[in-house]
Amino acid sequence: RTARVGDAWFPIIDNPRNPLDTPQRFADGVAHMRRVAEGEGREPDTIEIAFAINIYDDRREHTGRDGARRVFTGSAEQIASDIRAYRASGAKCVMFGFEVDRASPNATLEQMQRFTENVRPLVGE
Repeated sequence: RTARVGDAWFPIIDNPRNPLDTPQRFADGVAHMRRVAEGEGREPDTIEIAFAINIYDDRREHTGRDGARRVFTGSAEQIASDIRAYRASGAKCVMFGFEVDRASPNATLEQMQRFTENVRPLVGE
């Protein structure tokens, strides 16, 4: 649908029906969307690209479906590298699923603060 009529493509990267949970899978998804847009007579570069992450963990690595580190988990350096890799495929915006702890409402704010202080400076503009 995005390729036909949308202004932006905004997938959830760990959708089980269409996983985009590695930089290569995401790049392949972007390329597919662009091909479909061209087939619909649209200029692919006019479609913005963003994505959503359900699991973000800056305290430990998670294992992905292929046995490798799950993207957007691990150290600040690893997460910044993930952001740069997805950005290289055209992503302009990301929505993080920061931690939610009902027993400690500050957990989300603390994670956001760590992102701001530790990850964001490593990403660049």
